[in-house]
Amino acid sequence: MLRRAELKILTALHDNPLGDINSLSRLVKMSPATFARNLLKLQSKGLLDKDGFVSAQIAYSALGLELVSVFMECLPENLPKIESMCEIHPYSAYKIRCFGSTNGVFALFAVPTGSVSSLISLLDALETKRVFTSYRIHRLLNEQIYTEADFRYYDNRTGTWSFRWDEWEKLIGQAGEFELEECPPPVLHQMTALDMKILRHLSMHARRERKDIAKEVDIPAYHLSRRLNFYRANRIIRAYRILFGLTSLNLVAPALAECFVDSQSKDRIAYAVSKLPFQGNFIPTDSGFVLYLTLPAPDFPKFAEVLLRYVDKANLMWGDYASSVRYWFDSEETSNFRDGRWLATREFLLDNIIERLKLE
Repeated sequence: MLRRAELKILTALHDNPLGDINSLSRLVKMSPATFARNLLKLQSKGLLDKDGFVSAQIAYSALGLELVSVFMECLPENLPKIESMCEIHPYSAYKIRCFGSTNGVFALFAVPTGSVSSLISLLDALETKRVFTSYRIHRLLNEQIYTEADFRYYDNRTGTWSFRWDEWEKLIGQAGEFELEECPPPVLHQMTALDMKILRHLSMHARRERKDIAKEVDIPAYHLSRRLNFYRANRIIRAYRILFGLTSLNLVAPALAECFVDSQSKDRIAYAVSKLPFQGNFIPTDSGFVLYLTLPAPDFPKFAEVLLRYVDKANLMWGDYASSVRYWFDSEETSNFRDGRWLATREFLLDNIIERLKLE
């Protein structure tokens, strides 16, 4: 059970994920020392990630990368093989085991623009070798929508969330002229390998002291400030995500919805999703959207019932959070960004991966 002080801290992080201890403690009327002590308790309990618990979410299109979501259906014995592929692939962004309409793995890849064909060739090769029985691929059409868990809706006395799905459904009809945001244009020509190092640090630990990041990448603090201003001006950092630990499974569970819908309905649903008090990721695609949402298990049927009224088709799944892996931005031992561009040869994105998988 979460204590009231811990709830206050989680609420403060929801409202200001980058706030320092002093500003956050004022927000919840708590002394800085008490705030810091309770924050450490949340990490030691495994509710917040023990390392960096706030991650910068990168707008991949601004960096000349394209986000691709893939659902791979497979037999249970082949799950490790698919996960090995995700580990080996140089542009993996996320993976999680899923069960339901698809039994297998859901993965996100942020591949260099123009190289999606190499990813498809890799998936075709793995399907031919019976690593999985089938796969479905979706390409990002508009900018993603991120939502964060708002613990004002959580009652620590009963261990339940109080959220009215009937009221939420009304938001779909109130979307008005809401339109999904276009992906930011690429500014890769104005960036260097140094920028990729900075962004990698921010994706791993966005709350880290700026002076420490500057020291790590070997630049003056004022130069780092200039680059951060450049990222903001060019929409390179889309949002800041709270990273929860495995203990959060006592509060919520991951759900996946692969939905097919027309563009107008997609905009209306996206507006409603943006108001949810649960951590989620809405990925607009050319055929509809993919929604990753961590919500209380009893709320899943209520959420699904509303969703099914507004989409043409929905494939619904549970995710196994314990199997999930978030791959940090450009986290290879040697950066994939070389000589002003992303490495995207067929050998790098196809041949080397298949060879390393050692498939018969």
